[in-house]
Amino acid sequence: MLTIFLALPYLFLYSGCSLLESDEKKSERYYNAGMKAIEKQNNDAAIIHFKNAIQKNPHHSEAHYQLGSLYIQSKQPYFAARELELAIKYNPEMNEARKTLAMLYFQDRAYSRAVPLFKQLIENTGPDLKILLTLGNALAYIDKVSEAKKVFLETIKTYPKNPGAKINMARVLLLENKPEKARKMMEAAAAIDFENIPIRVLLARFYEKSELYPLAESTLMKIKDDFPEQPISYIAAAKFYMRKNRLNNSEAVLKEALKKGIKNHNLFQTLGLVQHRQKNREAALQSFKDALAVSPDDLKSLILLADYYVFLKKYPEARQTYEKIIEKWPELISVKSKIAEILLAERRYGQAQKYIDSILEEEPEYAKGHILRGILWRKEGKRLKAREELSIAREIDPKSAEGHYYYGLTFLDEKDYKISLFEILQALDKKPDSIEIRLTLSYIYLKTKKYGLALKELDKILQKQPDNLQARIVKASAYLQSRDYEKAVSNYQHILKKNPDMALIQFRLAEVYRAQGKLDEALENFSEVLSSHPDTLKPLKEMAQIYVDKKQYEKAITLCNNYLKQQPNNLQANLIKATVFLNQKKYKTAQKLLSSLVEKHPESDLPIMLMANSHLMRHDYTAALKVYQKAIKLNPKNFEAYMKMAYIYRNTGELSKAIESYKDILKINESYGPAANDLAYLYADMNQELDTALVLAQKAREVMPENPDVADTLGLIYLKKDSLPLAKKYFHEAIKTIPKHPQFHYHLGLVYYQDKVFSQAKKELQEAIKLGLGKEESADVRRILKEI
Repeated sequence: MLTIFLALPYLFLYSGCSLLESDEKKSERYYNAGMKAIEKQNNDAAIIHFKNAIQKNPHHSEAHYQLGSLYIQSKQPYFAARELELAIKYNPEMNEARKTLAMLYFQDRAYSRAVPLFKQLIENTGPDLKILLTLGNALAYIDKVSEAKKVFLETIKTYPKNPGAKINMARVLLLENKPEKARKMMEAAAAIDFENIPIRVLLARFYEKSELYPLAESTLMKIKDDFPEQPISYIAAAKFYMRKNRLNNSEAVLKEALKKGIKNHNLFQTLGLVQHRQKNREAALQSFKDALAVSPDDLKSLILLADYYVFLKKYPEARQTYEKIIEKWPELISVKSKIAEILLAERRYGQAQKYIDSILEEEPEYAKGHILRGILWRKEGKRLKAREELSIAREIDPKSAEGHYYYGLTFLDEKDYKISLFEILQALDKKPDSIEIRLTLSYIYLKTKKYGLALKELDKILQKQPDNLQARIVKASAYLQSRDYEKAVSNYQHILKKNPDMALIQFRLAEVYRAQGKLDEALENFSEVLSSHPDTLKPLKEMAQIYVDKKQYEKAITLCNNYLKQQPNNLQANLIKATVFLNQKKYKTAQKLLSSLVEKHPESDLPIMLMANSHLMRHDYTAALKVYQKAIKLNPKNFEAYMKMAYIYRNTGELSKAIESYKDILKINESYGPAANDLAYLYADMNQELDTALVLAQKAREVMPENPDVADTLGLIYLKKDSLPLAKKYFHEAIKTIPKHPQFHYHLGLVYYQDKVFSQAKKELQEAIKLGLGKEESADVRRILKEI
């Protein structure tokens, strides 16, 4: 025992008294280690040390400040703001933290949050040129123009030789709609230092914004003449021409600089952007490469090149370039996110997941990381997990438009338009310039039949991007679905004028012509699609159907034969030909062709189905049933065969067999809406299994929410269950969709009759007969009308 007690003092000696060290001292030790790491430019280690310091002493304001500054360097403004706010909270006299936070808010466009911080700084430390200028701008941005003017007047008085104050004062004067005073102020700013190129460029920009375009151009040309060796002289002029869409002038100015031997990464970058707008993709890519060759360590050049590879869908090259950036700037978590996005685009989900996991392990509260994980889960069909991740992202960064956008897409995938619409609107509110979000919004409006709203959104997109192909296609679809055929045609023609090889658009145009009854124009367009894309059989089918509708059967057969000369064994083309024979009532000819197709294509159930349908057309139910059974034997999931068998059994009065056919389908796929609806209707019509019928109809409703037949089935079930208000509701819904359906009016008449509203019952029942109600139901109607 004595030995142990003797050893204890030595233990304390050799531990450096760490066991007795307070949390405050440990915190200070971590803080000092962090500062040393900054000196050695090891920011990752510094972040860890400052976090440890805060863990031991949450009130360590200097540690919060340094950690916030490091987050700014690594382009993580949300975390930076949080740390800087804590630094000021625990030390209100820390003006450097206040200044850094104010500048951060200003850069993040949170001007109303920046203003009080700037004002407090001026009160604490006195007027400072940079703070005064930034405060004045912040006030102007939040429409406090008179306050901004006072700040700039004070700045001009305090710093009369500083052009910045006059430049900003000119902006305020423009806001006050005093263009002449603004111009004089701007020219006075430029006169202070005529050798200052950026200020003279700003003067030219002022002229441009004031729509004094010749003066702006001459000012820029003068700068170029005065400073022929400076890249900025050429870049400023080139950007002016770009804004005026004078791309050739812009390119010429930049190439003039290159001929003079000026090699500058900004110059090459600008040239690349011009060439991109000229749609000269290869030249643009080369210019971005040249920019990097001139300045291999320029971050912007690297990012531009990598981003352009992404635009060109050259994902391996983009990934390699981003990886070079990470090697030099490992703290750039936003670039790591781009690599993860590329892996998602390439559908390399396993690698993407590893990358995303590593990003979130490094920074668990990085909103973009959670968004990427949400995108990954959504692509893998794991919508609940996707929503969980996207919800986390929205909590971390409430201003994130992406969080709402992708959260909304998970509901759009399920056709839950109500929730998806709410989320997409939230996203658009946070990012109103997003074309992608606005396009999705227009799609939701289109799917919910709000055509006017869809068109309004699409027009906003096309105002900014007149050549946006997706927007133009959706716009044409909106006109088509709202039956404004002339405008649909106009939009499809506009697309084809710029994209003449788009077979799908020409096919859609032909469909519109057909809907308009312009059959010759439809045939012409379908024919062009067929000749340019012979492997697509849809135009052949459409053309054959038009000839059938016109009773021009020989032309339809000739069309098919011409196609079959090139592809004699094409099953689909032969089936189209057989269908023409059936429409022509040449049953023996059709049967002969179909028999040969069954022999040539024993693996396909399509010719068997058409053969069965031919028997059904002639009401030969026994033969049809045998052939449908053959089709099911070949393809047990042939739902059409089951449905046709059920139809036959219902027509022959074998209702128990019809029920079994429907049940067979639902065993294979319990969500097959047509079978669920028909079985529910059959039960209701038989006045049996009404609870089961209601469950089936509700399931059909989930799958086919806008189907009027399902609404009719639900109405009939509620009628049989004596729930007359609900029955009335669903029958009205069915009639609203198809106003001239006799069965719907018949059922609604029964509701009114049962509810003893005889005048309304009489009106609906008479309408049903007028529209062509069936024989049995008509007899029932006449009996009821006699009673009334």
